[in-house]
Amino acid sequence: MMDGQENNELTRWLEKNGVKLIFHRTPHYEVFKKNMAERSFKMACGAYLRVEIPKIMEINSIADDYVLYTDCDVMFVGDVVEYLSSIKCEYLAAAPENPTKLDFLNSGVLYMNVKKQQEVYEDFNQFIKDNNGIFPSFDQGAYNQFFSKKWDRLDSMMNWRSYWKLNTNAKIIHFHGPKPTQVEAIKEKTIPEHQLPLANQFFWQNTKVWENKYEQREEPESLNFSDQNSNHEQDTKLNNKHKHSKMQEIEQKLETSSDPTQNPDFLKSLFELNSVIAETNTPLEGNICYLNGWTSDMFQNTPPCNAPHLVLKRKNLVAATANRRRMLEIGFNGGHSALITLYHNPFIELHCVDICRHSYTELAAKFLQKKYPNRFYFYKGDSRDVLPMIAVKNRYIKFDVLHVDGGHGGNICRTDISNSIRLAANNSILILDDTGAKHILNIYWEYVRFGYLLPIKKFANDPIEAHRIAQVILKPEEISTF
Repeated sequence: MMDGQENNELTRWLEKNGVKLIFHRTPHYEVFKKNMAERSFKMACGAYLRVEIPKIMEINSIADDYVLYTDCDVMFVGDVVEYLSSIKCEYLAAAPENPTKLDFLNSGVLYMNVKKQQEVYEDFNQFIKDNNGIFPSFDQGAYNQFFSKKWDRLDSMMNWRSYWKLNTNAKIIHFHGPKPTQVEAIKEKTIPEHQLPLANQFFWQNTKVWENKYEQREEPESLNFSDQNSNHEQDTKLNNKHKHSKMQEIEQKLETSSDPTQNPDFLKSLFELNSVIAETNTPLEGNICYLNGWTSDMFQNTPPCNAPHLVLKRKNLVAATANRRRMLEIGFNGGHSALITLYHNPFIELHCVDICRHSYTELAAKFLQKKYPNRFYFYKGDSRDVLPMIAVKNRYIKFDVLHVDGGHGGNICRTDISNSIRLAANNSILILDDTGAKHILNIYWEYVRFGYLLPIKKFANDPIEAHRIAQVILKPEEISTF
C-alpha cells in the first residue's frame, strides 16, 4: 500500500521484483494537510493507510477472513502461519509496544479480522476525524484509544525490535528506528539523535542478517556456478535427472574481499575461547582457525591463521550458514567453527557432537554454552551413538545445515553422513570436511551418485579442495549406510 507518485524509481524497482502495489489515499488527507506541519502531514498520510486495509480488501474483492499487515521495515526470520492460525483475533491482534508494558500496542505488525474491521470502519474513521488525526504516534495512538481493551495480543516474537536482546524465537524483526539502509548515516551520526542509542550491537547483528537476505535476492543468472573437480564430474549417470534447485540458484555470493573473522569484536570472543583452551596446556588439533599442533603461545592471542585454504573455509562457513536456523556439527574439537557460526548468525541454533579426546573440548563447550545460552547444545559421545539418540529423543528436531567433520575412517564417515541426512530438514545443506583426503572425497561422490547429495557451487575456490558443500535432495528416511 502506498500513496504518492505512481511511476517513480522506487515503484518501478518494486514492480520489477514482483511486488503488487496498491495505491490508496486516506480519506483524511485534506484534514491532515490543513492541520499538520508538512513533515507530520507526510508521515500521517502513510501511517493512516493501515486503517484503510478493510476498505482496500473490499475494493479489490479480496475475500480473506484475516490479513497480516507489517511495516515495510521488517524482516521475516521464521514461519508465522502456524502461530497466527492458533491465536484469538476478535478485531485485531498486535504485539505490545514494550514486552514489559502490555497495555499499549505497536501498529508495526497487525493481524486483522477483516469482517470485524469492516464493521467498525466508519466508526473508527469518524473517531479519527473528530480528533483531526492528532494522536500519539498517529494511527498507533488511534488504534490504542479506539480499540482499548478490545485488541488481542501477539507474542513479542512477532514484532521483535532490532535493538532488543537477541531472541532466537523471533519470527519478525522490526527495524523500528535506525534502518539497515542507513549504515553510513549511523556511522556519521547524521540520523536523528534520539535514534543513535538504538544502533547497538544487536541492531548491527540484525543488520548483518538483513544484508545477507538482501544479497540472496540477486538474479540467478548473475551467479557464477563452477563445477566440482573430480574424476566423477564427467559421469553421465551423475544426477542427470536433477535440475538446479531454487536454493542452488539463489545461493548468495560470497564476499571475497575480507576474512569475516578479522572483525575486532569477533577476535575478542575468539581470544576468550583460546584462553579457555590454553589453560589445559594442550596443543591444538588442526581446525578452521589454526594449524595442527599449535601451542598456547602460538594461538592464544593470535588472529586466525591466514593460510589460504583456512581463510576460504571460514568464508564458506559464514556464507553457508547465513539465514539458517538450526545446524548439526559432528566434530566440535575446540569450538572454533562453532564460535564463527554462532557469532555471525545471531539466530542459528547449533548442536555439536564430539567424543572428547582432548582435554580442552568440554571446557570449550561449557564456554560457548555460557556465552550463547539457548542457542548452543553439546553432546559428548561417539557420533554413531549420539545421532540415533537425537533422532529418537528429539524426533521433531530437524537441521538445515549439517557439518560433518568427525572421524576419518571410511565406515565412520559413511555412518556420520547417513545419520546426519536422516536428521535433515527440507532444503538442507551438508558441509563435508577433509575432502582433501582421497577416500573421504570418494565417499562424498558415492552419496552424490546414489542421489542423496547434489553438489552446489563452491562459495570460494579452495586450492586444496579441503571441503565440499552439497544440497540434501532425498528424504532422510530413505537413506541407509552403504
